[in-house]
Amino acid sequence: MEIGCSSGFLIKDLVKAFPSSLVIGVDVVKKPLYKLAVDLPGIPLIRFDLLRCPLPDKIIDVLIMLNVLEHINNDVSALENAFALLKPGGILIIEVPAGPFLYDKYDSELYHFRRYSAHQLKHKLIEAGFEVVMISHLGFVLYPAFVVIKLLNKWLPANRKVSVVRDQASKTQKNLLVKWAIDFESKYFANVSLPWGIRVLSVVRRPY
Repeated sequence: MEIGCSSGFLIKDLVKAFPSSLVIGVDVVKKPLYKLAVDLPGIPLIRFDLLRCPLPDKIIDVLIMLNVLEHINNDVSALENAFALLKPGGILIIEVPAGPFLYDKYDSELYHFRRYSAHQLKHKLIEAGFEVVMISHLGFVLYPAFVVIKLLNKWLPANRKVSVVRDQASKTQKNLLVKWAIDFESKYFANVSLPWGIRVLSVVRRPY
């Protein structure tokens, strides 16, 4: 199950990678679910708020939450509900924006309540009952440049703050250097626990 499946890029990859598994998409917003239902007929799609989860406990083997938790005010309760969904031994793969000191107007525009340090995320996951299998970062190579951009965004006048990061985000989508950095990191650091990065990535387990 992917919570926060949005337009379904990952869901489509999961269906291809695990054709014999039941893949379920969940989002709190209904519009992308309607579109995804047309693109992927036969894939179960559910609309619900994780803080008011209507599903029974212990029904999911693997739960994926990418860029979701920062949008939820009561993140500990959300993690507790995610924990309840998993079968004993079930796995949660979670990714959140890193660097609390980098929180800026752009995060607010994206409806982020917060950014996380690895320590903060680990503490909240343990508080919810999980065993931490792995915690690392994504965007390790790009992080210094990202920090400069975010801090510049914080220091600029109010009428310039959001546009700087938005302009940068649009440019990076087609930036060959950014693509190289992502490919380099995937190739050489995939099995390394990285000390910093743009996002915190963790794999945790519900104990048996």
